[in-house]
Amino acid sequence: MTYKGMDTGGVANDADSLKFSKFCHYFERNRIGVYYHSLSMQMVFISRADSLPLKRGDWSAVNNPGLMARLKERKLIVPAHYDETEELRRISDTFNAAPDIRVLYLVLTEHCNFNCSYCFIRQSLPPDYRSSFMSCRTTKLAIDRFSECLARSSSDKEKTIIFYGGEPLLNMTSLRTALGYIKLLKENGRLPQSLRLCLNTNGSLVTRGIAEYLKKHNVHVAVSIDGKADTHEAFRKYPDRRGTFEETMRGFRFLKKAGIEVSISCTAGPHNMKEMDDIARWFAGDFDIKAFGWNILSDPPVPVKSEAQYIKKLSTAALRCYEYCLEHGIYEDTVGRLVTAFVNNRVRPNNCAACGEQMVVSPEGKIGICYAFLGTGAYFDCSVDEPFLPENEPAFAEWRRRSPLNMEECFECAALGICGGGCPHEAFRRTGDIKKRDLNYCTFAGSVLEWSLWQTYRMAKRNSRATPNTTT
Repeated sequence: MTYKGMDTGGVANDADSLKFSKFCHYFERNRIGVYYHSLSMQMVFISRADSLPLKRGDWSAVNNPGLMARLKERKLIVPAHYDETEELRRISDTFNAAPDIRVLYLVLTEHCNFNCSYCFIRQSLPPDYRSSFMSCRTTKLAIDRFSECLARSSSDKEKTIIFYGGEPLLNMTSLRTALGYIKLLKENGRLPQSLRLCLNTNGSLVTRGIAEYLKKHNVHVAVSIDGKADTHEAFRKYPDRRGTFEETMRGFRFLKKAGIEVSISCTAGPHNMKEMDDIARWFAGDFDIKAFGWNILSDPPVPVKSEAQYIKKLSTAALRCYEYCLEHGIYEDTVGRLVTAFVNNRVRPNNCAACGEQMVVSPEGKIGICYAFLGTGAYFDCSVDEPFLPENEPAFAEWRRRSPLNMEECFECAALGICGGGCPHEAFRRTGDIKKRDLNYCTFAGSVLEWSLWQTYRMAKRNSRATPNTTT
């Protein structure tokens, strides 16, 4: 059971003229309640009995001075004159600086040897679109533009180059050029030694030699695997409809044998929703991996009876799997990034590096923001052949401000502080505006928040540190 902070304004009827914070939300389960602040992520657990006068705004009937003190301390209850809009603006302003690029996506080609029915890259390409391969010249220029951005960067976050597609291994010539050039720029100080290199692949083209070459250049690899053979091949097939599982697994084994840090990207949708627990156990038991991530399939290629129920069920399954991963020392990123924000009381302004921290270079050398717009060319307004100053580009500034902290329709959401706003492309696909909500992600983030609250209570109770009226 969930309640928003008092809709009446929550003005107290005592001399202090208090009110519930506009960011205060109430959750209740099994006669235990929790007041939660969606920006500071502070909370106070209480008994249901103590919550009744609070819900009425009748502070004088609260026979627990300690409880009231904790609610005030955590700013769950604030003075009636307190300007919380200004507080929100102050927090959002810390994230509204100029774009600061730290991630480069090199789309080596839009071509792919698979024909996955849910592929959003393929779906974004118009029928007359002609896929191409990035040239070695364009590859070097893209890395030059990125190194120039890093030279101006003030970010202390990890710097990363991601080789992407299509299937990037279809363009080994430019991949080899990129890795050799990156090595050279590291040696002469134009790229940081700590630069992380990642490759996203379907795994089918990985040979022993390629795996050893990637290991030599310290490339981390993410392989797309949706489950065991029948599940994996439900949506992931070759153009001639043949299955892809055996080739994917062969490539994965080559990567592991070469000693590469391999993670798994698993698309979660109607084809494997009921098997997600088994898939997580399979990953943990047979793959010897440290991390994987669910890609929540928001727009499945097969009909679902109720989209809202479909996303809710996916969220519930992902949370069950997250618990299992916690127990087995595996990091699951899709849930984990929200839980990490919650645990650290750190606001997540965005869910995606495209919001001010990322540049994407197309095979033709166009510089854009999000690879999902490759087909339309939207937001790909710059070129590697010219100086690139993202701080002077209106599109990059627009995406930088794309945050629930700047979206009024998000202000009353309990997940405001941990959500990050979901996927801008998904919002655009449904509404035509990147600044609108990604509603399916709203459902997912809300589920993660509630799980985090009650997990906090369970852990505190287990450790004998929490009883009703205990702040965590």
